[in-house]
Amino acid sequence: MSKKILVLGATGNVGRPLVQALLRKGEQVKATVQERRRSDLISRTIQTV
Repeated sequence: MSKKILVLGATGNVGRPLVQALLRKGEQVKATVQERRRSDLISRTIQTV
């Protein structure tokens, strides 16, 4: 069963690789981004909030 995980700062130096690793494990990811324009740097399969 996958977990729902919220990642704060998902486009940052730590957040971006963290999101990628969580997605590889099959987790459901929601992410906050400081700058909406940078949200394209992370996977389209997550929900940005």
